[in-house]
Amino acid sequence: MKKVLIIALSSLALVACKSTDGNSSSTQASTSTQSSSAALIGPALNAALSLYNQSSNESTLADKVQNELSLTSEQAVGGIGALLSVAQNKLSSDNKSELGQLIPGVSALDSTGLTSLITNMDGVQSAFKSLGLDPSLISLITPLVTQYLSSQNASSGLVNSLSALWK
Repeated sequence: MKKVLIIALSSLALVACKSTDGNSSSTQASTSTQSSSAALIGPALNAALSLYNQSSNESTLADKVQNELSLTSEQAVGGIGALLSVAQNKLSSDNKSELGQLIPGVSALDSTGLTSLITNMDGVQSAFKSLGLDPSLISLITPLVTQYLSSQNASSGLVNSLSALWK
């Protein structure tokens, strides 16, 4: 699962960069926004490298999503990461804690500040688009994630909360 977070952090860093590509009425405002996003990239990559160095285990969840939906590894992991980011923003503290136990390292999304970029499902859709994914794939990835969590003995409260959140 740490591989998922590594690529997710990297993908989300790219989303941060891409979000600054829009037209700005002022060059100074655009430069300031780009500087803010650039400041997020360093910590995200450092966190990703740290997680990578801790474990090189393959993620069965990412592999399952990749294989079942014919996605690249980066797309599968980035999509899962986007969903986990919004979950970190919206879940109750008990559900966040449980999710952190089921997916070790998911709290790293908070510590990088990248969860502030994806705070709702509109943000998830934007992240999917930046990964080259049709946002309609959200409805195909979410059941795979909740099935995985159920297979890891997630509580029905967590699974139901995620299902409602990811609609």
